[in-house]
Amino acid sequence: MSFLLTPLIALLLCAPKYIDGTMTPGEVVQAAAAFVVVQGAFSWITDSSGAIAEHRYCWR
Repeated sequence: MSFLLTPLIALLLCAPKYIDGTMTPGEVVQAAAAFVVVQGAFSWITDSSGAIAEHRYCWR
């Protein structure tokens, strides 16, 4: 569900610069895509924290 809202949040954050004319539509789309990739990377860390902790515990 959160990754459905991520592009919308990115577009809302870029909207002022697009309205001012300092960002082109292509730059807005690229920024939204980058925002989604970064959010996915952070969610992988939090989603995998249990497996990472379990792996660390096994190597003690």
